[in-house]
Amino acid sequence: GYTEEVAKAADELRTFMFERVYFSEEKRKEEEKVDIMLRYLFDWYIKNPADLPEFYQKLMESYRKETVVADYISTMTDSFALDTFRSLFEPKMRGYY
Repeated sequence: GYTEEVAKAADELRTFMFERVYFSEEKRKEEEKVDIMLRYLFDWYIKNPADLPEFYQKLMESYRKETVVADYISTMTDSFALDTFRSLFEPKMRGYY
């Protein structure tokens, strides 16, 4: 088993990780941003199903639109979701790209 010293160090590390990493204020703020981004993407595809890949558009013939949109978004990698969000919602600077 653990020595008392190792057990104490492990407990201190665990406490630190929960306070500073897993449940930090910064992490909470990032999770809020992700939640907002996913809601915007969901709403976009509900209102604009023609923007979905053809495979998902065909699924809407058999499944609820909300289910298909949620399934599509769930397949996105973090970077693809962020890129998609930016392409849909960030203002474009005309003449600068």
